Amino acid sequence: NLDQRISVYTGAGYVLADTRRLEWDVIAGPSLLTTRFVSVQAGQPIRQNAVGLVTKTNLDAELTPWLDFIFQYDVQLMARSAGGYIHHMVTTLESELTRHLDMELTVIWDKTSHPTVNAQGVLPKSDDVRLVIGISFEL
Repeated sequence: NLDQRISVYTGAGYVLADTRRLEWDVIAGPSLLTTRFVSVQAGQPIRQNAVGLVTKTNLDAELTPWLDFIFQYDVQLMARSAGGYIHHMVTTLESELTRHLDMELTVIWDKTSHPTVNAQGVLPKSDDVRLVIGISFEL
């Protein structure tokens, strides 16, 4: 039921690890969320603005010389009417198969704890999972 969702935040962060093979940080702060829905029930606004709190973590680990693991996760804590807990996770395995050929395998998970009912009275699923496979060739 989401047509568009824009999130702007600011925050303070801390670097948990910064080595040759591992980078890991955490960030937290206030956020502003603007959501436009495809459809809503009669009397409900099609566009909604909400203020909340965001926490994020980013992890980039070199598992082997040819395989990297990248993990990004954030959760926004909003009012129930704005979606409640809004999770977004991206986890990627990135592999350098040859000097010219790379491959990425990414899983993206989005969850809204309290999705908005559409004009037909249907409550959308809370979870959305996508699998992305990418192959790149570099000359």
